[in-house]
Amino acid sequence: MYILYLDESGDPNGWQFQKNYVLAGIAIHEGQIWKLNNELDNIQSKYFPGISYPIAFHATEIRRGKGHFENLKPQIRDGILKEVCNVIGSS
Repeated sequence: MYILYLDESGDPNGWQFQKNYVLAGIAIHEGQIWKLNNELDNIQSKYFPGISYPIAFHATEIRRGKGHFENLKPQIRDGILKEVCNVIGSS
């Protein structure tokens, strides 16, 4: 069985105000879920050792320095995004 993760970019109700609406996803085999979660947990532990609950790695928040990423330098945020993308890409 595969688990499908989906995310959107844009407003599904704002079709008259935007040119594009993007819906993207990734299918992960159930046997890879533990490995993927473990690797993402390791990234979180590396950059946010004091946070014990799961945080979301949204690219927009990382790039813009919002939420949990607001006090991190751009170079650090770039590193986080690259690590997350590498983990997802290797899954």
